[in-house]
Amino acid sequence: HLVGVDGNFRHVRGQAGNHAALADHLAVRVHVTEGARAAVAERLPDYMRPAAYCVLERLPTTSNGKLDRAALPAPDWAGSEVVTAPETERERILARAWTAALGLERMGRESNFFSLGGDSIKALALAAKLRAAGWELGLRLVFAHPVLSEQALQLRPAAAAKARAVSGAVKLTPIQKWFLESHAGAPLHHFNQALFYRAAERLDRARLQQAVNAVWIRHAGLRAVFSLHADGWRQIIQPATTPAPEVQWLDVSAQADARSTIVTWLETMQSGLNLGTGPLVRYGVVREAEGDRVLCVTHHLVSDWVSHRILVEDLETAYLAAGWEASTL
Repeated sequence: HLVGVDGNFRHVRGQAGNHAALADHLAVRVHVTEGARAAVAERLPDYMRPAAYCVLERLPTTSNGKLDRAALPAPDWAGSEVVTAPETERERILARAWTAALGLERMGRESNFFSLGGDSIKALALAAKLRAAGWELGLRLVFAHPVLSEQALQLRPAAAAKARAVSGAVKLTPIQKWFLESHAGAPLHHFNQALFYRAAERLDRARLQQAVNAVWIRHAGLRAVFSLHADGWRQIIQPATTPAPEVQWLDVSAQADARSTIVTWLETMQSGLNLGTGPLVRYGVVREAEGDRVLCVTHHLVSDWVSHRILVEDLETAYLAAGWEASTL
């Protein structure tokens, strides 16, 4: 409790650029905004602090004494922060990425990403924007260095931009060799893992396909095909120019009970992998009345559970990079 504060209401409020951020409305007897900021800073990490404070004589109430949310004034997201313009090229690059992720124009070298409304989702959007521009900034570094001038020092040229394209014959890994030899005679095409994810909002077809294309190029292992010869199994990585798998869409939004339709579709998706011709990864979307679900199918020869999570995260990052919107997967 802060001396001079008679009450407060903290909530998520719409911000510039159609984003949302945490705002705190304070009913005070004296001007204690800076005291409130300092007290909150002592108790909460950057990413949990309100992005704006509104100082009122009293919180508005309805005729029955309840809080009147509609009468609360809009927060001043820019606040009274003294802004020092970015100085270095990396600071200017980062500032442009902040603008895209936060939907704000006013920021300076000493601005704090989370004080301006940043959160884990916007941090992911920030990383996606930077990667598309040829820079890498891990999420851990966003949280560890939230001030723009300090965060700019953590920027590194994107490894993907410098990576040598991988294609051609590649030696089998020990686990691949074991798998192929120990499952001789088994239906090898069908050994896969499939995960079904609920999307938070409707997905854009073009953006999702663009994201799949990006993941396909970034992860050479997904382009692997396998063939059996007299001397054993061989692995070939297809060129990055090989067309990526097309996202398959199933629209059951008009069906009252689509369970059997979905099950049949899932079985078809999982049985469509072919070791000799590829691809060994498939993506699909089931469009239901209540929302979209994303299916990711990968063969065990090109992905395990750990790498599968990385693939999904990269797909999400690439989707964000295609539109600079909030996370949907």
